[in-house]
Amino acid sequence: MPDPQLPGSSGSPLPLEVGDKGDAVADLQQRLAACGLPSDDPPAVFAGSTAAAVRQLQERRGLTPDGTCDAHTWAVLVEAGYRLGDRPLYRHAPMLRGDDVAELQRRLSVLGFDTGRIDGIFGDQTAAALVDFQRNAGLAVDGIGGRATLAELDRVGSPHGNPAPASPALRWKSTRAAAVWLPKMPSMRPVSKPRTLRRRWSSATSSPRSIGA
Repeated sequence: MPDPQLPGSSGSPLPLEVGDKGDAVADLQQRLAACGLPSDDPPAVFAGSTAAAVRQLQERRGLTPDGTCDAHTWAVLVEAGYRLGDRPLYRHAPMLRGDDVAELQRRLSVLGFDTGRIDGIFGDQTAAALVDFQRNAGLAVDGIGGRATLAELDRVGSPHGNPAPASPALRWKSTRAAAVWLPKMPSMRPVSKPRTLRRRWSSATSSPRSIGA
């Protein structure tokens, strides 16, 4: 999935607010609907229902709920639209951000690979955890969360090799200039060093295959 541009780049400058019309508003409405925040306004018309949907997004993500889509709100909305598997995840400059990164961090952490804080930002610690997982799983060690790596995460992340459940709902809160994702998951003890996958998976698979043999 290509990184979307700000609607302002196509001739409709931010902020988007009540009274605005056009393709940028239609894009905004579609992205809100994909996040479970549909608008009853006519397509491409920013009226009261679209403003209410924007406020709900802002409240969920710890932003000022003013119903106006400024640059910060737009960036948060774009990041919220990514699902694990939509794009390859890897260490990049600027760092990749999104709900898909947060879900990758959550799954790696559950398996004992320490990504650090689950913040939806693909930084050095997340990259190191991903490499450790690939090495332990006998995959190509390239530091990229691509199709093969995600398929293996699905396989080992659920009992009996069934696909892992869909990404959980994520709660965000703001820290000055950035949004931080907090997944709704049981509390776990911090893991200082990953254990071998054979041991971590023993309770999840009836006959785990030998890893790294």
